[in-house]
Amino acid sequence: MASNPQWCLTEQEWQGTFINWVNNPTPETLRMASIFFDFRELYAATPFLAELRTLLHAAIQKKPLFLRFLAKNSLYTRPPLGLLRQFVVEKSGEHKNKLDLKLRGLTPVVDAARVIALDLDIRPTNTLDRLEEIQAQKFIDHAFYADLSEAYGFISFLRISRHLEAKARGQEPDNFVAPDALNSLQRKMLKESFLVIHKLQEMLKFHYQTHLISGT
Repeated sequence: MASNPQWCLTEQEWQGTFINWVNNPTPETLRMASIFFDFRELYAATPFLAELRTLLHAAIQKKPLFLRFLAKNSLYTRPPLGLLRQFVVEKSGEHKNKLDLKLRGLTPVVDAARVIALDLDIRPTNTLDRLEEIQAQKFIDHAFYADLSEAYGFISFLRISRHLEAKARGQEPDNFVAPDALNSLQRKMLKESFLVIHKLQEMLKFHYQTHLISGT
């Protein structure tokens, strides 16, 4: 993105762009916001980014509807569990009978933490750091924070383990795993992790009243 002239903007241009995205939420601007609002500095000797975050938080507080739309977007990707707590795997294609650990496991937590962080003016962009601060600000209690951290950590560990195994076999790593390739304890822990993530999404849905937006 740094080499794309579209995103080589001045301080004032970034401020105007961010405020426009907040004031005029569309599918495209929400997608851009989910990417660019996780910005961080590469050169720490400038106050530009701190000022930009302050401006962004103020704009969001004036436009709470933006967070509702962003929360709605974060709920589109659900953990892959059915009504009877059975894994919902890919039905066809290259990854048939597998689960996408990144898209269906990690991404819902990343997206939910981003929404809450923007709401509470939490500055870290790392998901685990955000969850810790979200708990510190009492948006969630300590027990649920511990469950979320463990769920996120377990899925991350499982994903990295699959990557390393693929590398050792000389294969290209991906984010998919077949439940049948896991042992019974891993399957149980993965189901429990998905249930915790489902609870997080339900909390988000209730707190931001996403059902009030048409189509939810």
